[in-house]
Amino acid sequence: MNATRFIDGIGSIAGAYDLFLLDQWGVLHDGETAHPEAVEAMRRLRRAGKSIVLISNSSKRSPHSVKNLERMGIERALYEDVVTSGELSWRDMKDGRDPFLRALGPRCYMFTWGGDASFLEGLPYRAVETVAEADFLLLSGTSGGTISIYEEALQAGVRRRLPMICLNRDFFSVDPAGQLAECSGRVAERYEALGGTVRYYGKPGREIYDACLALVPGARNPIAVGDSLHHDIGGGNAAGVATIFIAGGIHYLDLGIRPGETPARDAVTALCRQQGVRPDYAMAKLVW
Repeated sequence: MNATRFIDGIGSIAGAYDLFLLDQWGVLHDGETAHPEAVEAMRRLRRAGKSIVLISNSSKRSPHSVKNLERMGIERALYEDVVTSGELSWRDMKDGRDPFLRALGPRCYMFTWGGDASFLEGLPYRAVETVAEADFLLLSGTSGGTISIYEEALQAGVRRRLPMICLNRDFFSVDPAGQLAECSGRVAERYEALGGTVRYYGKPGREIYDACLALVPGARNPIAVGDSLHHDIGGGNAAGVATIFIAGGIHYLDLGIRPGETPARDAVTALCRQQGVRPDYAMAKLVW
């Protein structure tokens, strides 16, 4: 197994790859503002004739991501498409061919960010106010802070043996102030620990990588770029895709740095070994 190679910019290895699968939050933006160096790296990749697909564990559908990216100044011409876990799950729930999903009743109790239930638009399901009324749990987002605020609802769901669908597998995100917030993946983990059943969508699952690769069928040498060792690097490893670890993202505390800073190489190596993953490359943040 080759050691991770540390690079200063993606331009140094761009010639070896023809398709770049770029994570969004933590790589391209902080949830509110685009990282200018990352956008410039995208422009340089496009000028070099490279294909770019954005791959995200967002619970939102792909058109929403496109609008959000445009709001931040990441123009549509910089990438082929966006594949989100929300888009994949919405399509599965719409067509009704999956036996697990087909067995669900019509009423769901939603965990959301700010009460946003827009995911259900166009689907044969409706949100209810209490777990007692629900046929299943739909984990779309969290309200920030710690996941302990959901404990009562999770325990009620386990008592009723309700299945959960997790639209976003991320454990943490870094907010614009550089603070870590627990995300949906942690809620789903807790539900499983209590004895609940969870259907997951998104990284590190293979299906989201297959969906990205299908958009550029002529690609021969894809590489995935992300800041989560579990989701981005582990997912890329499992899918047989080369990877670049953005070390100044959500693991900044683990590496003893501030967001966007360059960590010690030994610290990155030790953390990757602890997580059981191996990125092909590592860099502080996405730059050319």
